[in-house]
Amino acid sequence: MTNVALPEEPPETKVEIAVFHSAYGLRPGVLQWAERLRHAGLTVHTPDLYDGEVFNDRMDAVRKIQELGFDEMLARGRAAVSSLRCDLVYAGFSNGGACAETASRDTFRRSGRDPDARAVADSRPRLDRVAGDSARRGSFC
Repeated sequence: MTNVALPEEPPETKVEIAVFHSAYGLRPGVLQWAERLRHAGLTVHTPDLYDGEVFNDRMDAVRKIQELGFDEMLARGRAAVSSLRCDLVYAGFSNGGACAETASRDTFRRSGRDPDARAVADSRPRLDRVAGDSARRGSFC
């Protein structure tokens, strides 16, 4: 993973990011990635959309999504970030990319800005992809 040096900013303007987990739940790899972002100086939120459940088997993960319903999963993602800053950066691992995009669109609508926001949806998000200058303030591809 590439380490990115972030410029010093006043605390109120530091980058804040929400990282949504994959269909497998909030697994250690997501938490480790979030910790690397924190170490780089970002404020990171890792919502747990499954209330602590984590899966190793793909079919178990699919059953969980079916049990909740995809709309409920998206609603949980939106609720998890509804009280956070409007200039939040959103990222999602795999399935979490849909949560990131939905939450970013809702946040942009609440703030009165263009709701055509984009989310990072990558099975292997990279620090430089969300922490670079183009990622600041939620304006990234």
